[in-house]
Amino acid sequence: MKSKIIIGTIATAALTTPLVMQQQTLASLRAEDRQLQRTNSSETRNVTDTDRTKISAQELAQLRRDREELGRLRAEATRLQNGIDPNVRQELSALQQQIEKARASADYIQTEMAAMQLREDTVKAMQQLGLAARIYATDNSDKLPLTFDAITNILGGALPGKLELDKFEFVKHAREVSEAEPQMLLFREKEARHLPDGSWARSYTFCDGHVEEKTLPEPNFDEWEKEFIAHESTKPQASLQP
Repeated sequence: MKSKIIIGTIATAALTTPLVMQQQTLASLRAEDRQLQRTNSSETRNVTDTDRTKISAQELAQLRRDREELGRLRAEATRLQNGIDPNVRQELSALQQQIEKARASADYIQTEMAAMQLREDTVKAMQQLGLAARIYATDNSDKLPLTFDAITNILGGALPGKLELDKFEFVKHAREVSEAEPQMLLFREKEARHLPDGSWARSYTFCDGHVEEKTLPEPNFDEWEKEFIAHESTKPQASLQP
């Protein structure tokens, strides 16, 4: 990521340098223009005042050269003002494209890092919730909680990443599930997360407290979840008493 930012910075500097040089050239030309105008004005007054001052042929030649130089400088200034040299313009266009690519790459990396941080916070939060659910079951005859209100006191603080409880929901089953069924879902993220690569992810906490993340190309996870939702027909057999 640092290399991408450095590339963008270098490209930006390369883009602005020719413009700065041209602005400096224009400023210099304008200063010379003003100086020559002052000289021209002074020489013109001297020519008019022929009764007091005699101008040599050498001075007249210098005056002509100054006027010619003034015309050249004005033409150069006009050329610079009217537009940038085509070759320079082409180079600037190529640099601009490089800058845009570097910016796009930096934006993607930043988005990807934010997605990774959210995933990490989500998994940690769901692990914390799973642990609280198991503690609740230990204190309540092995029965798992049915709402987050039942474990609020056990959580004892904010979730990782300051995530809110309403980001998660309990999975509905046709019957009561327990820790003895680790393959059953306990709760999940309410909404799937859209990842930078275009896929969708959703995290789940199972009845034994472990957390898994499932990634699919579409945001619908219903078909995948069916395997981990309890139905009446899947009710476990009661253990035989000796």
